[in-house]
Amino acid sequence: MQRVVASFPTRQTIAFVWEPKDNICMSTGVDAQRASRVARGLIAFSMCGILLAACSGPAPIATPSPTVEPTSTAVPEATAMPEPTPTPVPNVTDSVQHYAHAYALLSRGEWVDAERRFTVVIELEPNFARAWDGRGQARLNKGDGAGALADFDKAIELKPELAKAYGNRASARYVLDDTKGAEADSHKAIKLDPTDPRPYIVLGRLAADAGLVVVATKHFDDAVRVAPDRGDVYWWRGRFRYAIEEYRLALADLSVAIELAPSLAAAYLDRARTILDAGFDPRLARPDVEEARERSKIEPRNEGVERQSSILLDQIDNWVKRQGPNLPPLPIKELEPGALVAPKQPPAKAP
Repeated sequence: MQRVVASFPTRQTIAFVWEPKDNICMSTGVDAQRASRVARGLIAFSMCGILLAACSGPAPIATPSPTVEPTSTAVPEATAMPEPTPTPVPNVTDSVQHYAHAYALLSRGEWVDAERRFTVVIELEPNFARAWDGRGQARLNKGDGAGALADFDKAIELKPELAKAYGNRASARYVLDDTKGAEADSHKAIKLDPTDPRPYIVLGRLAADAGLVVVATKHFDDAVRVAPDRGDVYWWRGRFRYAIEEYRLALADLSVAIELAPSLAAAYLDRARTILDAGFDPRLARPDVEEARERSKIEPRNEGVERQSSILLDQIDNWVKRQGPNLPPLPIKELEPGALVAPKQPPAKAP
């Protein structure tokens, strides 16, 4: 059977993202061909992306619920003859309303509007560390790595124990090719909050870039261990497994990612690409490609996924036409859950 071969295209910059790196050396015993594959497979559109991310629009990593920090209220000067008055019931402040709205925009992937709304919060509460961190996330997801880094620096200056700011700054430094800084921030984030999967993903990406397959695998496994209910962490591990040609394990991870995060358009497209490169019948990839294309049209629109989905559908249709009357029955059972447990070949092991 003639195969339709696919590889992850370069994506725009977002939070968690594979970036192209040069001179990848597989120090775990993987041959040069596989090293080249890792280099090609771990190309992404970068964050928060997570983010990471690849042929797809970001597949943004889930945004945490906003945490409101108390802010001090100015005490009025005493009057000469104060009269007792009822204690007023406090209203929600403008800054809190703007902050909640900003995080809602961030969770929907509306990066530009989220950045603007966080800026309003910062103007109202310039010492509110989480507002700086939130704006940094918005900037990183829309491709402004330098601006994001400055915001994360400010957030950490105001609140040195804010764990997620270190994790987010690690992602920004990764995007800006500051590998040492990204590694240091990741370890700091884990020390402050070992339950956040983001720094583990950054460490996994760094190890993958260095060709350290076993080390990278451990970091991605750690991300899944601390956040087993988040679809984005399975998506990242699935993409990594695809890059090292562990196709069946990659399919298993991408399937879990879709189950936990069904709105993640990139996961459908990545699973379709994995089906194709694993040597399955190309028709089995069609439902995922169609789903990816439809979900990519939902606001915020992901033009990268939409474009790549259309290209892949054309390739599948052309393959079907070339088969003519010799087209075999569709082998649906090939992709049943039990068939995705073991890879076609064992994973690479350290010598």
